[in-house]
Amino acid sequence: MGRLQVFVLLVSGAALLEAAPAGRDHLSGTGRFWHITDLHLDPTYHLAPDPTKVCFSSKGVPATHAGVYGDFLCDSPYLLIQSAFTHMAPLTQPEDFIIWTGDSPPHVPPDELSTDLVIQVIRNMTQSIREHFPNMTVYPALGNHDYWPQDQMPTSTNAIYKAVAELWKPWLQPDALLTLSQGGFYSQLVKPGLRVVSLNTILYYSPDKATENMTDPAGQFEWLQTTLKKAAQNEEKGYVIAHVPVGFLPFARKTTAVRKSHNERLVAIFREYSHVVAGHFYGHTHRDSIMVLLDQQGKPLNSLFVAPAVTPIKHVLEPYSNNPAFRMYLYDSTDFSMMDIWQYYLNLTEANEKQRSDWRREYIMTEAFGLTDLQPLSLLQLGLSFRLPQSKSFDRYTFVDILRAILLSLESMIEDPELQVNGFILIIDWSNFTFKQASKLTPSMLRLAIEGLQDSFPARFGGIHFVNQPWYIHALYTVIRPFLKDKTRKRIFMHGNNLNSLHQLIHPEILPSELGGMMPPYDMGTWARTLLDHAYDEETDYCPESYTLSVQDLERDLEKNLSPKTMKRSQSVVEPGVLKRPDKVKSEEDNMQPLLSLD
Repeated sequence: MGRLQVFVLLVSGAALLEAAPAGRDHLSGTGRFWHITDLHLDPTYHLAPDPTKVCFSSKGVPATHAGVYGDFLCDSPYLLIQSAFTHMAPLTQPEDFIIWTGDSPPHVPPDELSTDLVIQVIRNMTQSIREHFPNMTVYPALGNHDYWPQDQMPTSTNAIYKAVAELWKPWLQPDALLTLSQGGFYSQLVKPGLRVVSLNTILYYSPDKATENMTDPAGQFEWLQTTLKKAAQNEEKGYVIAHVPVGFLPFARKTTAVRKSHNERLVAIFREYSHVVAGHFYGHTHRDSIMVLLDQQGKPLNSLFVAPAVTPIKHVLEPYSNNPAFRMYLYDSTDFSMMDIWQYYLNLTEANEKQRSDWRREYIMTEAFGLTDLQPLSLLQLGLSFRLPQSKSFDRYTFVDILRAILLSLESMIEDPELQVNGFILIIDWSNFTFKQASKLTPSMLRLAIEGLQDSFPARFGGIHFVNQPWYIHALYTVIRPFLKDKTRKRIFMHGNNLNSLHQLIHPEILPSELGGMMPPYDMGTWARTLLDHAYDEETDYCPESYTLSVQDLERDLEKNLSPKTMKRSQSVVEPGVLKRPDKVKSEEDNMQPLLSLD
């Protein structure tokens, strides 16, 4: 796998309303450009009396907080997109340009759209951008929703490629329009020394069945290498723009946004021409995130930026979404390296309440994180500063703590009659379980785990799946395997990093995205709130020091009276009475989590 360090930068909204820096007056030797992505216009959005009829993009889920500027379960009403452009336009300067990284149509079932409707939505968005920015050049890229059926981008000329080439004639040169109409990608000189390379990364997107067995769909890899080689010969720098990013998804562990083989090819090309590429800019994930491309020795080469979306839509099971956003980049006009980001957002809830769109500056990245620039080394050091303390914090949790969490979860869920009948599937992700933690395991601890789950807990287990387990977990399993009943051994599966073997036993439709599934990412806070309900306190530090029973106490109790015949479920988790199920009946949404996934 090509080494791409991925860091998600979560920043809070600022309550400041300020103008963008005035071009070269802000800082000598700087240039600027703007980034808009994932507009996702939903023409059906309207304030209907029935909340299930507000927008097709909610797919029948009630949009109970709908307002004039939208709802977090819906794609963008036109008024929201118009307000973004209206706020952005006065901040622009004559020398600025815009990159637009795709996805104009809404998230609706395929039978609600057609090729003609997709073209019409792209036409409407193109016209709106031209009306608000009549004197600016825009460099678009195609998104996976900019085709019908969505994701199924072909490798040759088609109606949509031809349509966008015609629509984008005011912005692009004839040679760019030619490759756009043939394969959905192009390159164009922005100014002397700077070139935009717009890729059609949907050709590498795993849902695209038209290209799944191709090594170089539409010949784009060969074209990209030729384009970057010529740029190097002409002493040009390049900005790579695309919809689906290269590298790993920010919300899924070890999962690339495009197919692994195609990601490897892109990484290899970008490494070879890292001296040409001055920055990468993507959309698609709707998340504000940054990646750093490393060489084979771990040296940072390129900065990659993924901008948040204008659409506020989220999946019904996701606990939160992005507010609508757009951004501006500052670059060094001598070498075109990235210097800063000015991020703007709209508080959607407030805008709907006031029926007024007060777009605000959310952050200036260098100020927010104490950086001098956005060079690859600066961003890598920033990301590592977030990552290292987090990785150390996992060392405080012992195997007994993890066992407590599993049994606590099971003890709460077993109260549900449906789960008593259907049973459980456990998926245990060992990614953050260190060798130091494994080395402290004792035979009595392992016996506690075996007897607790195999002999003493009144639940049916359809399977226990280990993923991302290191070698020392394999070794521990070898030790305890002889003590397992044959029935239990047959239900334990060791997948390692092979998510395909997991998908053969559990359908991806019910798995979280970090396990290669189609559900939203697993969120520990959401799970804790669902599990503990009113007893959950976000201010409480649930750490080993807060438990009343020590590991030694548990081992002593195990030897004395926690045999399979005498052990009570409440004793295996916490002191009796600590966890009490509320009398109220859980809603259907509360019970939609189909499995237990532990990090």
